[in-house]
Amino acid sequence: MSASPAVELVYDRDCPNVERAREQLRLALGRAGLPARWKEWDRDAIETPSELRAFGSPTVLANGRDVASRHTEPDHRPDANSCRVYVDQGTLRGVPPLALIVSALMETGRG
Repeated sequence: MSASPAVELVYDRDCPNVERAREQLRLALGRAGLPARWKEWDRDAIETPSELRAFGSPTVLANGRDVASRHTEPDHRPDANSCRVYVDQGTLRGVPPLALIVSALMETGRG
């Protein structure tokens, strides 16, 4: 794998799934052999870029690309003022599946 991908977490402060998303990120980065480092963006914070406010909470990005985008339309962005849901083996979950994050990190790192 080449350089480590830039990893970001976009979230709402009151999101009930943000802590679980952080845990999934820690686990995924470890499985991908990458350091457990990422940038976090609170969608309500003034310094959060406007293009990131379009994502639902929580969203994980690898090099600016939504880790779930391979399973939706390429430019798909969930409603900005909503919780984000992901499909994990036919079940709806509030965080991206671990395997999905690992796969996106590995794919992005090969870039």
